[in-house]
Amino acid sequence: MSPDDVVSIVPQGMMISDHVTPIDHGYLSGRSQNKPRGARTDADWLPVMAPADGTIIELSTLGSPTSLRVTIAHGCETYSIYMVMNRVAGILAAYHDELMAQQSVRISLAVTAGTIFGEQRDNMLDFSVHDGAKWLPGLLAPFSYSMFEAWKPFTVDPWPYFSPDLGQAYESKMQRRSAPRWGVIDHDVAGRAAGNWFLRDTVGYTGASVADYQANGPRQGMVEGKHTYAWSHLAVARHWVQPSRWVFSVGWWANPAGDPKQFLMEIPTNTPEPSELTQATGAVAYRLVAWSVAGQQGDAPLAIDYQLQPGSASGIVALRVNPDGTLSVEVQPGVTDVREFRGFTAAVRTYWR
Repeated sequence: MSPDDVVSIVPQGMMISDHVTPIDHGYLSGRSQNKPRGARTDADWLPVMAPADGTIIELSTLGSPTSLRVTIAHGCETYSIYMVMNRVAGILAAYHDELMAQQSVRISLAVTAGTIFGEQRDNMLDFSVHDGAKWLPGLLAPFSYSMFEAWKPFTVDPWPYFSPDLGQAYESKMQRRSAPRWGVIDHDVAGRAAGNWFLRDTVGYTGASVADYQANGPRQGMVEGKHTYAWSHLAVARHWVQPSRWVFSVGWWANPAGDPKQFLMEIPTNTPEPSELTQATGAVAYRLVAWSVAGQQGDAPLAIDYQLQPGSASGIVALRVNPDGTLSVEVQPGVTDVREFRGFTAAVRTYWR
């Protein structure tokens, strides 16, 4: 999107709802969203353009006619991906009827930088760049992403791929003020509590049991009896906009079928941060609090001046790094004093990478 059309950019790494692990794309808020939804007209559609020469290799819906996915291959194993795009336009306009009928179109369509292929008006545009020559060092278990999120370990900061003047124009719209401005999604640290985790005896992002995988092979879709694909996911990671704060993001808070939640972790002086929590530290309990963003209402663009406001306590979590590299986790919803944690109980869970 043209920088002139962008109001603000949410960095990658956000954790929200069933996006339990840090999200591998950022969000571009267009100026059309400054208007109430009911007041938007055809004049408010904003063009979505190819950022560089390449070939469109994917055009599909994400379950809604106004939520589309486009992938552009730029050569040398580099791709840009657009999701929740509202409608096709320009070079893709002719594919509208086929897309609506089939939900996915087989395509190989050359584009040049600046070619319009879509339009956006009613929600933020998801955007990411992936480079097969790069590997995120903070994702320590590649197999965990091999079936549902195979591109995730190759997610890169897009701004170095843009010309300096264009990169600077986009960076001026970023909510995050600290480097890297585009955000971080790989927080794994070997032997520490920080990073992405999956319930032990499940297969990474799939949530399927190891026994099911061994018997039936790779699984597609949600695990039977679960409310969300992320029921088995866990992340202990820095906040995407204000990285001085830590977030506890879990797919199973109180319901083993899945009830994803995100909380800020209160870390008093002399209490180790998750990136400092090792086997030698033993078990440490943290108070968890809800939070809100100042001034955010409805689907209006998130302000560049992001103000995080901690709220009331929701519970505590105790973490312990084990000798085999797994993580013991016990959540206690409703408990607000970490001194009430007196050791793990039968409710403790074990997560691995």
